[in-house]
Amino acid sequence: MTEVKMTKIEKAIDLLVNQRLKLTEGQLASRLGTTGVGARSLVNKVRSSGYTIYTNAGGFDKQGRQRKTTYRYGKPTRQMVSHYYAVFGAMARAA
Repeated sequence: MTEVKMTKIEKAIDLLVNQRLKLTEGQLASRLGTTGVGARSLVNKVRSSGYTIYTNAGGFDKQGRQRKTTYRYGKPTRQMVSHYYAVFGAMARAA
């Protein structure tokens, strides 16, 4: 049986969308065999493929240190979609 090779973008989609994992930049980079910058780039490519990937900025812990940012898949609310088209809809139609 032959093994199907997935691209890094397909792997990112599988992890974030299909498996619904919340991953930090470091965790995503480790699972995809890339750097942190590469992980951010892949998240942008997943977004440009039509998936809604949210960035959840970590808050601060008791010592005032910044917690890690996580990426997660989500579905935008109707209000968010309506706002998007109100702001960008005219530009999208003009192009």
